[in-house]
Amino acid sequence: VRLQAERLRAESEVRAAREEGARLEAMRAAAVERARIEAEERARLVAMAAVQEHEKSLVALREDASKKTLSRWLVGVLVAGVVVVGGGLGLYLGKIQPEAEAKERAAAADLETARLELDKTRRELADREASVAALQKEREAATDARKKAELDARILAEQKKIEELAGRGRGRWPPPPPPPPPRKNCGNANDPLNECL
Repeated sequence: VRLQAERLRAESEVRAAREEGARLEAMRAAAVERARIEAEERARLVAMAAVQEHEKSLVALREDASKKTLSRWLVGVLVAGVVVVGGGLGLYLGKIQPEAEAKERAAAADLETARLELDKTRRELADREASVAALQKEREAATDARKKAELDARILAEQKKIEELAGRGRGRWPPPPPPPPPRKNCGNANDPLNECL
């Protein structure tokens, strides 16, 4: 009985040791599995972080590229604007303004010449009219018919000169425009006299 009890006790110890070993083995396997799962989870998180970082860098590159493109366009537009404004100023200051000033000076000179000519003509007219008035007084005072005829001829010559002076500067009327061409008969397409066909 004692032997049997010792054998049972030894078997129960062996069984207990096996169970303890199995339990320890299960715990070790569970710890290994948990470590594997945690390692896989960490690896997955690292991979996701790398993917996110890669996407961020791609977005940053795209933004940089769009900023560069925008800055290039802006620089191009500014350069084109400067060229256009500079060209316009150069054209104005180099060609248009000097030509306008030259035309203005020529017009002022023509105006001054015309004013001087008008003053001269007015003086001549006043002199001629004074001469005609003097000749008419002399004619009224004259008693001889020959002397009166001679004075009439001189008065007439002075009056013609006055008319010439008064007509000077007025210019002549431009010739009338040519008459419009006669209208063509374009009424009926079946008309044999239709001039438009």
